[in-house]
Amino acid sequence: MNMEESKNGTVIELDYPAVRLGRNFAGRFFDLFMFVVLGFVLMVPSLFIIQGNKTYNSWIDRQYQIQLDSQLYQKNKEGKIVNLVSYYNEVDDLTFNEKSEKMNDALVFFFEDFVDEELNHTGNKILLDYKAECKDKQENKLFDEEGKRVILSSDYDSLYYSTYSSLIKDKALGYLNLKNDFLSLKKMTSLTYLITIPMMFVLSYTILYYIVPLCFSRGKQTLGMKITKTALLSVDGFSVKPLRFTLKFLFKLFIVLIGSFAALFIPLAVSITMIVVLKTHQSLSEYVSNTYLVSIEDQSVYKDLIEYRIAHKEVDFEKYLKKGKESDK
Repeated sequence: MNMEESKNGTVIELDYPAVRLGRNFAGRFFDLFMFVVLGFVLMVPSLFIIQGNKTYNSWIDRQYQIQLDSQLYQKNKEGKIVNLVSYYNEVDDLTFNEKSEKMNDALVFFFEDFVDEELNHTGNKILLDYKAECKDKQENKLFDEEGKRVILSSDYDSLYYSTYSSLIKDKALGYLNLKNDFLSLKKMTSLTYLITIPMMFVLSYTILYYIVPLCFSRGKQTLGMKITKTALLSVDGFSVKPLRFTLKFLFKLFIVLIGSFAALFIPLAVSITMIVVLKTHQSLSEYVSNTYLVSIEDQSVYKDLIEYRIAHKEVDFEKYLKKGKESDK
């Protein structure tokens, strides 16, 4: 890398060796690993905060109440809200027939009262149609036109119990989403997690790929770069200026990271391909920002020309400080 000094036309040559591909990827993979780990570490307290939030808990409580009101859910021994199938599977003091009768009562209430208005008052017909489809292995119908049990033998009690369980799990529970309040509450609680979890990983990315490199101002090093003794330099051979580095980070965040999730990981694939194919082994963000990853194992990184000249005793450091103070005045 060369830089021309405008005052006397001299050229200062800053020669940094290129980073070998294996070492290049080693630093990047270490940063990726730390990004994932930190993302999960940040996610844990954020989930605790959500679960302790009064508004969020009020949404959950309202969902539970709607489920209980539907009669398709009950509280089990541990106090958890579970659907009737799971609830009666844990009950030992009732026969299959007694469980089936209770399930039938719940289904009748649910379709004929709880969601009947949302079904344009066709709830009873829908339930009867579902029952009409129920048959045994010999293709014998299990219910008559009024929805009553046809085969009264106790040998069929377990079959009827299984049939009612299927009607609840596979048919009835889905209709609960017709309740506007229930559906909106589900969306709000789900959206809370869908926003919070990605935000924690964006925060992790910002810490590791922006804040940490700004702390290592010379070479804008990530932790992986620090370990592999590499640095990020501008085309002039000096450390990347904060503005250029910020623009590079934003490009990498929105185009490479977030853009990859929106575009089937195409930006990420392009970036990896560029690292392998290009002689400079630049990633997509480095190529766009005109920055380079170099080895600094045996060399120093300089912020600018003045710092370089001071280090090589081409400029008197005391005079430089004095001049800087006078200019500040």
